[in-house]
Amino acid sequence: MLKNLLNRPKLIATALGLAAALFASLGQPVYACKSFDPEPKHFPLEEVINYPHVYVVKVTAIKSDQPDSWYGPPFSLTGQIVQTLKGPGKPGDTLQAETKADEEAHARCPVILDEGKTYLLMLEGTEMPYKLPRYGL
Repeated sequence: MLKNLLNRPKLIATALGLAAALFASLGQPVYACKSFDPEPKHFPLEEVINYPHVYVVKVTAIKSDQPDSWYGPPFSLTGQIVQTLKGPGKPGDTLQAETKADEEAHARCPVILDEGKTYLLMLEGTEMPYKLPRYGL
């Protein structure tokens, strides 16, 4: 019995330490995506080769197909081309694109864009609306 009383402070200290770690982790964002890096140090240039359209686009409108979804629902966008890196579009042209509704995540983060912001978009397709991957690289 004396041995159990002596071990009790260790047990309490361990439980308090685990509880503190749990509460501290609740304040941090948690991502279930592999290799999530919102600002990568090196852009995967080899990915650009696979897309027929690569533009810097200022997004002017976004329409979500499932506005109540909490995990990157399919959406369509309208934007203005700021710079052409690959493809026939010219700066100033209006661009329309939509995400691929049948694409599976495979632990990749969803693409989430905001109106009024400018993005580098890699698009597929031969005519508008072009197809935008629904999930990141």
